[in-house]
Amino acid sequence: MYGHYHSLLKVTDILFQLIEWILKNVKVVDN
Repeated sequence: MYGHYHSLLKVTDILFQLIEWILKNVKVVDN
């Protein structure tokens, strides 16, 4: 159970990094 939860946190962390990267690129392209 704990292992599954840990992997879920890892995926969420990766998703947040991906969103942050996309937002940065959108800002660069927008400007």
